[in-house]
Amino acid sequence: PHGSTRHDLWLTLADICTQHPLQVKRAGLDFDAIVRAALSPCKAEEQQLGEMEGTLWTKLAGYHIRSGSFEVARSVYEEALESVSRVRDFTLIFDAYVKFEEGVVEALMELLQDDDDDDDSDCSEWSDELNNNTKVKYDLKEEDDECSEWSI
Repeated sequence: PHGSTRHDLWLTLADICTQHPLQVKRAGLDFDAIVRAALSPCKAEEQQLGEMEGTLWTKLAGYHIRSGSFEVARSVYEEALESVSRVRDFTLIFDAYVKFEEGVVEALMELLQDDDDDDDSDCSEWSDELNNNTKVKYDLKEEDDECSEWSI
């Protein structure tokens, strides 16, 4: 659209693809490949993407969640947490990842309640492991002594 910035266009594309993943796939658009190409390390482009990096990663994970590909979404979140260099991007991705996993835990708990299964230990153990794992990742990023690797 006339008057839109490149940033606006990327976000509009990401929003549309995330909200309508089945139609995007039927149209033959490979949203995953498009986002990954935009996120690939190209120094000239990196400056232009700027604060969009974390947003694009979360949109990509959201696309896979809405497609029902939960393991792929989980992998996207993990890859994103490892690859971003800005604290803002890390926080955005981390928060979205935790929200996603909390939703998974809630759904599992509901399934267990629906099954009248009194043994919630497996789900509780998995939830505890997830909380410990994400807390460790967050702590490691916060305590990273190599400040030169972090951009603000």
